[in-house]
Amino acid sequence: MAFHLDRFKIHAFRQLKGLELKGLGRVNLLVGANNSGKTTVLEAIAAHCQPLEPMAWLEIARRREIKSSREPILDSIKWLFPQTGSSDVDDPYFQGRVQMEAEGTTPNLETIATYEGFIGERPDDEADWESENGVATTPDPSSYRERGARIHLSTTVRTFDSLIYMATPDPEGKATCDEEFELWESRAFKAPMREDSTPKSPTATVSPFAHRVEPLQVSQWSKLRHAGIAESDLLNAARLIDPEIEGFELLDRTGIRSSLFVKHRITGLTPVSVLGDGLRRAIAIALNLFAARDGVLLIDEIESAIHKDGLGTLFGWLTKMAQQHNVQLFVTTHSLEAVDALVEARFRQDDGLLTGFRLPKTNSGEIVARYSGSSLDELRHGGLEVR
Repeated sequence: MAFHLDRFKIHAFRQLKGLELKGLGRVNLLVGANNSGKTTVLEAIAAHCQPLEPMAWLEIARRREIKSSREPILDSIKWLFPQTGSSDVDDPYFQGRVQMEAEGTTPNLETIATYEGFIGERPDDEADWESENGVATTPDPSSYRERGARIHLSTTVRTFDSLIYMATPDPEGKATCDEEFELWESRAFKAPMREDSTPKSPTATVSPFAHRVEPLQVSQWSKLRHAGIAESDLLNAARLIDPEIEGFELLDRTGIRSSLFVKHRITGLTPVSVLGDGLRRAIAIALNLFAARDGVLLIDEIESAIHKDGLGTLFGWLTKMAQQHNVQLFVTTHSLEAVDALVEARFRQDDGLLTGFRLPKTNSGEIVARYSGSSLDELRHGGLEVR
């Protein structure tokens, strides 16, 4: 059976080089030691699935950061590109390149992005003008010189798709699509306005703390309801954690913004934001799964906020819905309970549902170990550590 991604290779992305995942399946479990690159693999897949979307790259670059302590976006996105030493970190003229390739039903066969740092005079806008006694003046031009970066995005599609995406074939006959944008150290980025016809795949990411981002859940809920997703689909996921939930409501309590509420048999209308982390996590996973229909769902630390006794039930529902909505799952974990729950869920659905990958401890060209679902089961029953 062909999946969205049957094979995925990271030539260069963050600290990873030459890492290849072969024989991908419906549910792909990534395990490995701390700093082995599990989250980086998810980020690389997300970038490859949305190769010409500047906002997607910026969101990937920022996802690990605490909002209140974020560094300039210029520095955040720079770290997506492999750097070799302290000279690269401090070099305003740093040049970097990332590259990924894939096989499967994905429209994107290869993604290449380049970063070119520079120091220049950033473009003027109305905010740059000062007023003295009602007379507009222009500041000293030297004050406009600051760091910037030119980001060039490129993706290769199948030749027969070139007309669909208005791609330009290269000398080798491959069809290539491009996008370019600039970032400045102290200037907010504004995404370019253009028609949404670039090659990409439905993609959603659940970070370890995504369930605590209420505005994101409100936005996703609204989009899914407009797309025709039944409330009962989300309700089934929530009831795995709390069977007393009867429904959902989107309400505006302040006149400023809406909030997502649950209709609870005991507590009545209750804001999702005050519920337990386990329930909020289940809702976040469900919302993102439906958003990724016919595409890819990436879940980092899948066990986050879920009690070990609820893992099996939730994972069983998740794998069933992934098959039903044609979603390919990539999940990371540090938890043996999560590994065992996924192995058990695979038995209830399909013996070939789960594929495991153990990433090497160091990025030194070691081969990624691949395990079938049955192999994982045998290893765990033998008491072996597979994290």
